[in-house]
Amino acid sequence: MHHEDIKAAIRKKGVTPAEIARHLAVTNQMVSSAIRGTAKSRRIADAIAKITGLSVDVLWPDHYGTGSARRTADVAIDDGRLSAVGEVPSPGRTEIDARDHIVTPGWVDVHTHYDGQASWDETFSPSIQHGTTTVVLGNCGVGFAPVRERGPIYVATPDA
Repeated sequence: MHHEDIKAAIRKKGVTPAEIARHLAVTNQMVSSAIRGTAKSRRIADAIAKITGLSVDVLWPDHYGTGSARRTADVAIDDGRLSAVGEVPSPGRTEIDARDHIVTPGWVDVHTHYDGQASWDETFSPSIQHGTTTVVLGNCGVGFAPVRERGPIYVATPDA
């Protein structure tokens, strides 16, 4: 959907992007960027989908998938790159029968900042929406833990 149509669908429900930002405790810019599709936030996208009554896949089909059902298809890879999905006209040099299995692209994100987020976000969004299958935590040498509001601030440093 075009971003102006998304904004119109939100307004039609009597809600403004600024109200969405306040409700989610994010900036107006984050909501605007999500609406335009220039930034991906599944939490914001889910909120907009709930307000408009439209699925995330319908609102941003190029960002979050097509929404179509599973299908059986051939997958061709040439020179290490995906080259076809659907009917592949000629046999491959090597063929793998993946019948009754799910074939998906995968990605290992070796540089994340999910140390704190791991304690409240079981899906590691937005990485999962980008096809990430594995994330590595703590690689920057900083780990965050939830602390009480107005409680003492603790900073852990590696032993020398």
